[in-house]
Amino acid sequence: MYQVPIEATQRWSTLSNDNKIFVPRSIRIGCPHCGENPVIFATTNQWDKRTDSLHKTAICPSCGKESSFWAIQFSGYPNENDAQSKCIIFMYPIPPLAQKYDDDINKISPRFADIYKQTARAEASGLTELIGIGYRKSLEILIKDWLIQEKPLEKDKICVLNISKCIGDYIEDANLKECAKRAIWLGNDETHYVRKWADKDIADLKKLLEITLYWLSAHLASKRLMDDMPEPSKP
Repeated sequence: MYQVPIEATQRWSTLSNDNKIFVPRSIRIGCPHCGENPVIFATTNQWDKRTDSLHKTAICPSCGKESSFWAIQFSGYPNENDAQSKCIIFMYPIPPLAQKYDDDINKISPRFADIYKQTARAEASGLTELIGIGYRKSLEILIKDWLIQEKPLEKDKICVLNISKCIGDYIEDANLKECAKRAIWLGNDETHYVRKWADKDIADLKKLLEITLYWLSAHLASKRLMDDMPEPSKP
């Protein structure tokens, strides 16, 4: 089963038959059946109460298939905020783990795709101390594989060069460079005892990684278009 992130839960209220137990009335998360990500599962406040858990099935509004949700540590909370901080909700089947990105990136770096998926599985298993390291490593592998493809004569140098130096020396696209640089900063923080960026967390790292993948995809698409449509020769 997959532990649902607290930020995916919405509109908490008490059970219809117990005004002391709070549950989310909707959950915004990816569908494990059709892969639509995210969709909103309407859970309402009608949950089946069991000895040690609450259970609810909900239907994906996109494909119409059911998923199951369980809530544990659910009793005795005086208000919504207390419930949100302590109640744990699990989902089955496991929702889509990795964010969608252009398949061209997998072609450039199959190793990136593998590390990225492994990290997403670790995140789904609650291994929170490891996922920042995994996402940071996946980005380094991707950037170096891409740069080696772009500049094969520089392969030996790129392989051993510090990743921040690679980004600074070789990436020309300003948007891609700045996002990748900051993603590495936050990824490095995940390996250190004291964080340099104390006001940032794993969600910020994932967002920067997502934006970096977007700009890299845009760069690849633009380059392919230019190659397919070169400037016409002047008469």
